[in-house]
Amino acid sequence: MTQVPPLSGTSGVMGDEATRRKVTDIINHQFDLEILLRHAEGAAIAKELAKAERMLEDLRHAILSGKPAFLKRSIQDNMQRRNPQP
Repeated sequence: MTQVPPLSGTSGVMGDEATRRKVTDIINHQFDLEILLRHAEGAAIAKELAKAERMLEDLRHAILSGKPAFLKRSIQDNMQRRNPQP
């Protein structure tokens, strides 16, 4: 841990070691929290990116096959419901 140099002209405000330690702990805690939040934000971005990639893949499939993939799935689901297999 980095030592905080003594502040000149701070008689009593941040002069004692306990206060400096407390301030340093608060700052370290805040940095840790910010890092944790950035990791969570990165995970959320990755999740949205994966969702967008799936949609792009469906769109590519729809363009190449002439039918949207979700429409194919919907038609198949409806046919299975109407004609259940024994």
